[in-house]
Amino acid sequence: MKKKIVPNQELFHIIDAKDFSTNLNIKIEADFNSVINGKLPIHAISEKKVLLDGGTSFYKGDGYKLTIYKKIITINNTKGFLYGPTFYIGDGDLIGISKIEFYDTKAMSKLLKSEKLRHK
Repeated sequence: MKKKIVPNQELFHIIDAKDFSTNLNIKIEADFNSVINGKLPIHAISEKKVLLDGGTSFYKGDGYKLTIYKKIITINNTKGFLYGPTFYIGDGDLIGISKIEFYDTKAMSKLLKSEKLRHK
């Protein structure tokens, strides 16, 4: 089930979108939607660094950094993952958008079934 594509004005509710170029908006929006749908980012390039916490990985885009959190966690005896993107604008000092959600192991497997993210 594909998740809703978030329009630009919703992406930058913390930061004023007029401060960014349209090109940057488009790239971040595309990477955001790709990651929340369990796919690799379209524009950002892997920094080839993966944590042993469940697979948190790091990417660098043109004008932003992206961390895809994938951390193993147990909540109320349910094993699963905290998963989702966090974008850092510029040199990484400012969080532009973050969407981290809990997925049980079955839901995580289903979300990532078609991407290599599940192997990291």
